[in-house]
Order: sequence, then structure tokens, then C-alpha cells
Amino acid sequence: MKIKAVLADMDGCVLTYKNEPYNSSWDAISEALLCNKEWIKMRDFYVGKKDKYAEWFEKQVGMLEGLSVKEASRVLFPVPYSRGAVAFFNSLDGNYVKGLVSSGINIVAEKVREDLNLDFQVSNYLEIKKRIFTGKGKEVVGLDNKLKVLKDVLEQHCIGLNETCFVGDNFNDVPVFEKVGLAVAYNPKTEYVGKKADYVIYDFRELNKILERD
Repeated sequence: MKIKAVLADMDGCVLTYKNEPYNSSWDAISEALLCNKEWIKMRDFYVGKKDKYAEWFEKQVGMLEGLSVKEASRVLFPVPYSRGAVAFFNSLDGNYVKGLVSSGINIVAEKVREDLNLDFQVSNYLEIKKRIFTGKGKEVVGLDNKLKVLKDVLEQHCIGLNETCFVGDNFNDVPVFEKVGLAVAYNPKTEYVGKKADYVIYDFRELNKILERD
């Protein structure tokens, strides 16, 4: 089946912040807070508790209340794109539907969509009023529902899962890997994630040749 869409995760995949172990926009924005250590402690407590993801989201978003967009931008931008990501996505114009499906934050995902000329981005929403984070938001892509969100987006473009290439890097991308036509792990966080993919890459430009073969 011909691949018609190239979609990707964002945090630790299309972009790589320096924070470990997830290289994420979530942990990056916490660097603008005085309570950064509390943020990381909360993350480590909730990360394996799927039934508490909504609670985790609400608490962490609440910690952003009063933070200015200017201060957040200081630690979030410029976007630290992963190796070859910009060149790869800009090489796809007109040939594939391309987008992000990410549990990351919209303030970053919207910039990525602009920079990479993507057709869409779906990410978690943080409310901003008068250039200040209100401490409220909407969990659009949870750590355990990425496949469902992906299906909904593809239906809007009349594209099947078997016609889709998805690039991810972590455990929450594995359910997607198991259903799409072409699963690619970029610099996978664990050996297990790499084994679940059809290909493992360490530079997005490697994907050009893979798409030519598939």
C-alpha cells in the first residue's frame, strides 16, 4: 500500500530538548518556573499511572498559572530540532500529508507546524490570556490515546492507517507502530521501542530513502 501521510511525535522525536530522559517541551517549560524540582517529582510519580493521566495534566498545567509567555519563550525557543528534521519535512511538500500528533504543548507544536510547513498539528492546549498562562488547558493527546487521535485525524484526510508512516521515539508510540503501514523509531528511548518499529533512524533524512523503497 502506498504511503500517503507522514506523521510524527514531537517531544524527543521531531525536536529534542536537553532535559532527560524525555527531551520534552513539558519539562522544558518547567525550567521557567521556580518550582522546577516539584514539577519533575510530580512527573516521575505519575508517568506510569495511566488511570491518573488527567489528574497529572491538571496539576502540572495549574503550576503554570501566572507564567508569562515571554518567560516561557526564553526556555522553549528557538525550537531544538532533531537531526535532519527540518530538511526532511521540507522535502515532502506536495507529496504527502504531513503533521504532528503529540502529547507536547501547543505553543511549541504551533511553531513546529509553521517552521516545517506541516498540514496540521494536534497537541495539548494551554490557555493564555493577555500573554499569561492561566493555569488551565485541555488534554487533547494523552499518553494512552495517541492511536485514537491519529485515527480521527486520518479520517478527516480520507487516509487509512495502512497508508501512514508514523515516526515516534517512546513507549506511548508503540500502539501506533502496531497499526500503521510504516513504523519508524527515531533515536528510540528503549530497545523495546526500537524492536516494535519497522526501521530505526538517527537522522530524519534517512527516512527519504525508506519512503522511496516503501
